[in-house]
Amino acid sequence: MKKVKLGEVVTLKKGKKATILNEQTPLSQRYIQIDDLRNDNNLKFTESLNMTEALLDDILIAWDGANAGTIGYGLSGAVGSTIMVLKKNEQYKDKIISDYLGVFLESKSQYLRYHSTGATIPHLNKNILLDLKLELLRIEEQENIICILNVIKRLITKRKCQLEELNLLVKSR
Repeated sequence: MKKVKLGEVVTLKKGKKATILNEQTPLSQRYIQIDDLRNDNNLKFTESLNMTEALLDDILIAWDGANAGTIGYGLSGAVGSTIMVLKKNEQYKDKIISDYLGVFLESKSQYLRYHSTGATIPHLNKNILLDLKLELLRIEEQENIICILNVIKRLITKRKCQLEELNLLVKSR
């Protein structure tokens, strides 16, 4: 299996600070911040211009702060200043599935945090990130990995719901 450095696969683009709107307007677009990498519970919007844009195919990573290393993918919109956008380089667009790249980076999240810089506010180390080695698997193998991990994630979510319901049942006695 061939391994490639992440720096060969992606280009980094830092997000920008914007004026936040709590409601969507005809001129606004989604504004993605760190909390949005985890869920869509609190959507925000912006009409600010000249923003760094994330497309559905891009990977997002929290770059600064206590949540540095948090990964998001499958999101599109304007990106906040604490987030870095990883855009696949042209030669890898058809060779690497974004979800595969996303789960790879999720698996390296702790490693990236451990090697972050900054005493009070951690910042990811760009060189550490770009030196990560990614296995360049066939598309079918990437799809199989994603499929298996998605089943596992659904089972974990289901189990968490069951445990919450069990706790409610125990408390009701």
